[in-house]
Amino acid sequence: IKMYDSRVAQVFSISAFFWFPVRLVCIMSTVAVVGSGMMGRGIAACICAGGPHTIKMYDSREEAIQTGVDCALGLVKFLRDANVPPGASVGTISAATSLEDAVKDAEFVFEAVFESVEVKQTVFGEIEALCRPDAILCTNTSSLSVTEIASKLKTPERMIAAHFIGPAHLVPLVELCPGNASGPDAAPKVHAFLTSCGKKPIFMKKEIDGFIAARLQAALYRECMHLVQSGVADVDAIDSAVVRACIAQSKMVNGFGRR
Repeated sequence: IKMYDSRVAQVFSISAFFWFPVRLVCIMSTVAVVGSGMMGRGIAACICAGGPHTIKMYDSREEAIQTGVDCALGLVKFLRDANVPPGASVGTISAATSLEDAVKDAEFVFEAVFESVEVKQTVFGEIEALCRPDAILCTNTSSLSVTEIASKLKTPERMIAAHFIGPAHLVPLVELCPGNASGPDAAPKVHAFLTSCGKKPIFMKKEIDGFIAARLQAALYRECMHLVQSGVADVDAIDSAVVRACIAQSKMVNGFGRR
C-alpha cells in the first residue's frame, strides 16, 4: 500500500480494498509465469497467495529470474500477512531452468514480457511447441491485439488476454478478453481459476484498445486536466474530489448506480 498516495491509503486499507464475498473451492494447479518483471512478479504473487498452486517463473535473462522470484515471494508474504485473500492456502514459486521447464506441465501460462506484438508472437510460438495441448495461454496486454498475437499459433483457440492491473498483487481486477479465434471455454476456465485465487476477473465481449479500466482512468484523468487548465480548481482540490468522492463513493455504489 506504500506505493499509493497517502491520501488513497486513508480511504482504503489493504483488507478493505480486497473484499472477497465469494471464493470458489481452490484446486491445486500448475502455473507458468513467463516474464519476471514488475507484472510477472505481481501475477505470480497473487496466484501463489491465493491457493496451493505450483508456480514456475521464467525469464530469458538469467540474471533477472532469481530476483523476480525473490521479489514475488516478498509480495506473497505481504499479502498473507494481510490475510489477502482471506483464509487461502499458500502455493510455491520457483525459478524455471528453461522455458520448457516452466511450461511443460502448466495448466495455465501467463505471459508478461515486453509489450510488442512481434516479441509476444515469438514467445507464444515457443510456448505452444513446449506446453501441454490443453494448456490455456494468457497474454497480459490491453494495448495490443489478442487476435494478432495469436494469429501465428497453430491452436489460437486456447489463447486469450488476461490483463492484470498494476500493481497486479494489489488490484483485484483482471480483464479477460478473447481474440477472434479464442475458443468458448478458454476465458471461463481462466475466470474460474482466478476467482478461486481471490481475484475479480471480468469478461469482455470483444477487443478494444485499452480495454475497460484504462479507458475509464483516461477519461477521468482527461477531465481532471481540463478542470485544472480551465481554472476551475487547483490540483489539490481536484485530487481531494477524486479520492474523497469518486473513490470513496465507488465502494458503496457500482458503476451504473447498482449497490
